[in-house]
Amino acid sequence: MSLTFVPKLFAAGVVMIVAGPWMLRKLTQFTVHLWSGIPAMF
Repeated sequence: MSLTFVPKLFAAGVVMIVAGPWMLRKLTQFTVHLWSGIPAMF
């Protein structure tokens, strides 16, 4: 069972290293857009 877990863990780590900066940038843009839209609600 642990033999199948190690490759999955390695693949998840590679994906986070490769796509992590892009995901963080998208999340930051979304958060800034969300917070800057709050004053328009009131």
